[in-house]
Amino acid sequence: MSSFFPIGLYQLENLLIARPSFRFLDVRLQPRSVSIPRVQTILSHAKVVTSFQALNHLKSTDCNADDPIVLLCEDSRLSHSVGMELESAGFRQIYVVEGGLDGLLGEAGLSG
Repeated sequence: MSSFFPIGLYQLENLLIARPSFRFLDVRLQPRSVSIPRVQTILSHAKVVTSFQALNHLKSTDCNADDPIVLLCEDSRLSHSVGMELESAGFRQIYVVEGGLDGLLGEAGLSG
């Protein structure tokens, strides 16, 4: 059972405003820009890596096991898979964007 923390649009926006130290990885299969500026602003802060590169990327950037890591994919399924790999490697603060990009777009559409 994974111990990932769910995170949504508002929490991501607050993280970006507060600027705490965290790693934000976009592991979508086909990264592309979106037409909703609010969501595109968030995406612009993410490092795009493949799901296979995520662990090596974090290791190469001296990410510590206690550093917060936010994962984003299309619908959160791939993020959960990557999160399990990171958890097995000893990372402890893994946040998965609820519903992935689809969830962010849905939240942004509901809130205007």
